Amino acid sequence: MAESTQHQQYELKPSRIALGFQLLCLAFMFILWLKILNIWLSLLLLLLGSISLKCLRNRQQVKSLAQLDLAEWVIQYTDLHKVQHVQIKQMIDHGFYVVVYFNGKKHSNLIIWQDQMSTLAWKSLKSRTKLQ
Repeated sequence: MAESTQHQQYELKPSRIALGFQLLCLAFMFILWLKILNIWLSLLLLLLGSISLKCLRNRQQVKSLAQLDLAEWVIQYTDLHKVQHVQIKQMIDHGFYVVVYFNGKKHSNLIIWQDQMSTLAWKSLKSRTKLQ
């Protein structure tokens, strides 16, 4: 019984891969800005990019995603104690991450990185994307 609930509930932790990817993109953009703009404007854009990255990292993070029914899922955020019911329209596997598209405009798309869950849960999620 515990094995079946493990494959229907995914506990997520913060991703270090996502943070590294975002910092790498900011570094590449800074190098490009240095090539085409002067140093002061490039530093100003780097500061604005760092502030926007900090704001993006402070938004609601998903704590868990659990399946209730075939299309009915429950999502819980770290700062909210109540759960929200959602319907998943599609899951797409991109290798290192999985994108979850929800029905309706209330919830934004969810990106789940490989390092956010255990290896067994990651394999279960990847096989679930292939079944859809």
